[in-house]
Formats: sequence, structure tokens, C-alpha cells
Amino acid sequence: MMQKIAADTIYPVTSAPVQNGVLILDDQHQVLDIVSRDEVSDDVQYFEGAVCPGFINTHCHLELSHLKGAVPEGTGIVDFVLNLQKIRRFPEEEMLEAAVKADRDMYDKGIVAVGDISNGSSSFPVKERSGIYYHTFIELIGFNPAFAPAIIEKGRELQALAGTLKTSLTAHAPYSVSEALFRALASEEEIISVHNQESLAENYFFLDKSGNFNRLYETFGLDISFYHPSGKTSLQTYIDYLNPAAKHLFVHNTFTSEPELAMIRERIPQAWWCLCPQANLYIERSLPPVADMMRQQCQITLGTDSLASNHTLDILSEIRTIQAHFPEISFEEILRWATINGARFLGIEHQFGSLEKGKKPGIVQILPEGKARRIA
Repeated sequence: MMQKIAADTIYPVTSAPVQNGVLILDDQHQVLDIVSRDEVSDDVQYFEGAVCPGFINTHCHLELSHLKGAVPEGTGIVDFVLNLQKIRRFPEEEMLEAAVKADRDMYDKGIVAVGDISNGSSSFPVKERSGIYYHTFIELIGFNPAFAPAIIEKGRELQALAGTLKTSLTAHAPYSVSEALFRALASEEEIISVHNQESLAENYFFLDKSGNFNRLYETFGLDISFYHPSGKTSLQTYIDYLNPAAKHLFVHNTFTSEPELAMIRERIPQAWWCLCPQANLYIERSLPPVADMMRQQCQITLGTDSLASNHTLDILSEIRTIQAHFPEISFEEILRWATINGARFLGIEHQFGSLEKGKKPGIVQILPEGKARRIA
């Protein structure tokens, strides 16, 4: 049986918005057509506000959902990481329950696909049973180059526990991943997600080994005497370790400069830039250079980060935060970041990201009061 969904505005995303249109779905929620309201006479369900395809959350840490409200805000990345490590371990049952709830909340708020970071296997059962599509990035950490082969092997062992989940190995961040580990990943993986320039301290560490990251290594008891700074920013340094033919998602980018954006555009054609504005505000009280990104024609996606660094895993809230701080950017533009761009990065645009014939992208209602809910 067909379903006919009418709304004040329908956003197909890959074509112009349709005012007072009707979205027609088959009984499997596959898009059949979008027509004007006067072409349909019966069995129409009206939804106030707007209708759009399901959201793509390209950066999340589902396994940290039990830490909601547990980490202080505004501390900067070093103290955020230190506080996180102090409290990360909870009873397994509590962690699982929080992950189940967070997954369900994302589903209800219209998120249909997630690029999710995993450092362990605790969230795997939740993702395998979820109505959301997950691409799991098994995150590797190891700043000492001598340990790179062993770290890769442990990542493969964790990957083997993921069952039917789509997975790939990935790097955590330039300050926690050695050149050897970056290069090993570059030789093996076709899609990488990396936390990039989330703080100024990261750049200082690569420029001259100064700044707050020294305190991080000291607190963890790590000997980094082997490390010699490059005299360049972190991104200018580790770009040489990447595979230019692979897909790369640069996450956060709070302190990335416009020349660096241009550099990546030149050297990595499949570069994507994930914005997690609410997490940026939570941790660093700063936002990435969105205007610079648009000038450089960056391919932008959206993420929520984790409930350790955000109050909600809600892509529409991320959209509203961007609108509040960058009112010159249209809702329609940001919606593309939240849908088709994320789908293209994850390689799932054949099904998700837009209201096009033949797709089953999930259908989301955006209510006038600024909330989103999944309706198909």
C-alpha cells in the first residue's frame, strides 16, 4: 500500500524544495515520486512543517553514551581527555543500557546512518540490532612508532569481533598516532576518519613541542623523548603520511586555517570536513572556520561527537547551532551537509541522503518548533 505524505515544504536535497508537495512511498518506504498537492486527491497524511530525508551523523562515539554530563565543559581538549580517562570505565550493564537508549534516541530524531568510533566492542551488539546503518571506525591509538605493528594487529582482532557490521581501521588524532601507524593505515584502508586540530595546543606541539600536550603525556607516564617537532602545524605534518587516493574525514577542524583547507583540496581530492559544533563549544568554546570552508568549496558533513562532549545526539540541533552562529548560511545548504554529503562520504548514497526515486532514505519531519522526528 502506498503512503502519501504532504508537508508545507519537502526537501529532496538534490533538487529544489517543493512547496505544498506530496511525497509518495511504497509499502517498503521506498520513494516513488514527489508531486504537487493538487495531483493527489485521497489518502494523504499531512505533516506540519517540513519533510526531508534521514540525517547522516558522520562522527559519533556511541560507546561513551554512559558519560552524559560526567565531563566538565570548557576545559580544553587536554583536560577533557584527562577527565574522560578518569571516569571512562563503568559497569558493562550500565554502558550497554546507555548505548541502547542513545541509539534509539538517534533513530527517533531522524538519524538513519552513523559513522561511529569504537575503541572496544561494547557497542557492537547495539549496532548490530539497530535500525540505523552503522559504519564502525575501529580507532587506533599509539604515538610510539615502535608499537605500530602490534597496534594494527590488535585493531584487526577487534574488527573480527564486529560480526556483520561494516568496519574499517582508523587513526585517532595526530597527537596520538605515530607516522608509522598513519602510514600503515594509509596502505590498508580506503576510508579514514581522524580528529583534526581540535585545539591550538595540537598545533603548538607540532610546531615546537610546546604547549599543554606535554602535560597529557606526562600524566599518562609516556616517554616522548623520541619525538622531534616538524616546525609545521599538525595537519601540515601528517598530510604527508596519508594516502591521497583514499577518502578522509577530518573531524572538528576547530583551528584549521584557510591555507590548510586549500592545501587539502589540492592534495586529497576525496577530503570531507565534519563539523561537530556543539562538541566544539562544549570542549573548546570555539567553532571551526565555516566561512573559510565554504570559500574553499569543502565537502562538509555533520556529526554529534559523543554524549561525553554533547548534551544530545541530534543532528537537527547541530544544524540549529550552525544557523545561530552563521546566519548567512541557508538551511537548505546545511541540510545537504547533514544528508547527502554524509551519505556520499560513507558510500551509501545509493540508498540514503536524498528523496530520489528508488531510495529508502528514511523520512524525517522537521516541526515548526525546531524538533525532528522520524516518520517513515
